[in-house]
Amino acid sequence: MNKHLGSNLLLSLATAALLYAVIVTPPGGIRWGMFVEEPSPLFRKAFYLISSYLWPAALAFLATSLFQLQFRIASTGATKRTVFAISVLASGAMLLALRAISFAPNSGPSYVTGMAAGYTVMSRLYAVRMKELLGHIRIPWPIWRGDRAAVEELDRMMRMRAAQK
Repeated sequence: MNKHLGSNLLLSLATAALLYAVIVTPPGGIRWGMFVEEPSPLFRKAFYLISSYLWPAALAFLATSLFQLQFRIASTGATKRTVFAISVLASGAMLLALRAISFAPNSGPSYVTGMAAGYTVMSRLYAVRMKELLGHIRIPWPIWRGDRAAVEELDRMMRMRAAQK
């Protein structure tokens, strides 16, 4: 028996819902057949599809990832400047994504996909450490769940800190 049957069914349902949403919300509010038959150059059509489908998805992905990152690094003791800067970038990306949706309502499914991808990527994040670059610049450094050595090292360091208190 497949132990991933439930999650596979859920993924299939979500994918079908997204495909249905793309089919029923064609570009510019015209049917897909008219879009394909339009005599415009292929480059122009591709640019339109990229701007109305991929751009909102990328912005939603960025906003979701940055909001999650902001929450995680704030809990690790990052400076107020860092938290503020990441929050500004996340909020700006979210507003640009919402603006894109308001100009092209057909970009809703791609916005949803971008948010889902952002949450999925960030669910694989185990922790964020502040790492020093060039000896004095601190930057957030991700530790992914699949990096067993880094996870074990972080857990060991946390146990040592807890023991010292």
